[in-house]
Amino acid sequence: MSGQSTLCVTCGGTNPKYRLWCSQCGREIAWDAPPPESDHDPSLQQRTALYRDLLLDLDQLHATNAISPAEFDPIHRFYSGQLQAIDRERLAKERRQALHRLVECACEAAHAQRFKESIDLFRQAKSNNHGIYPLDQLIVETSEKSDEVERSAILEREVAFLLNDAKRLQDENKLHAAKVKLEAALEIDPNAATAKTALGEIESRLAEGLTTDSPAEALGESPDNAPVLLAELVRDPQSQKIPPAEKPQ
Repeated sequence: MSGQSTLCVTCGGTNPKYRLWCSQCGREIAWDAPPPESDHDPSLQQRTALYRDLLLDLDQLHATNAISPAEFDPIHRFYSGQLQAIDRERLAKERRQALHRLVECACEAAHAQRFKESIDLFRQAKSNNHGIYPLDQLIVETSEKSDEVERSAILEREVAFLLNDAKRLQDENKLHAAKVKLEAALEIDPNAATAKTALGEIESRLAEGLTTDSPAEALGESPDNAPVLLAELVRDPQSQKIPPAEKPQ
């Protein structure tokens, strides 16, 4: 990750900085944002010790009347202010480090498909973000990926149902009806290897006339239009024919 963009190691596509998944191939992009500067700064620690020692010496001089109030007050005020500034700087670094760890955990959860947990962590981080990370963008991207995964799971279940139905019909030697089921499965997932193999076997048996049903009878076993609508939903997530999965709250 460099500058305002990051490259996908899978397809080489260029993506905006801090994306979690490639906008071109959909593969995850490793979260490698560098952590903020550590608060273990030797020079800062040395300054803190020096200012504290100076204030102790100054207090001793004041207690023994070795220094007048007119001299004591501005010097004491200056070094006290320096210590307060160092404390504010240290606190700011600690907050940035805590924010970084929280966002890092949210990204890990998103890549592990624990989407609700990830979105909750991103929302927690917003209170201390102050524009450091594009958390709204990350929440939207994670929510959209959650919807995509849910849609894919629905289609996988539909394909499995059609394959089981086709197997039952094939065992009953209703090869035309089984073919209809397998073609519906391939309409949803054109790369379903099991459906392709089974369809090839059925077509060979049909060519030999080894079936007990007819194409007309197979219409009674044909699935309704749900698989087609589900396939359209994958190609067009904005389709209103089937409502998309609800976004995690």
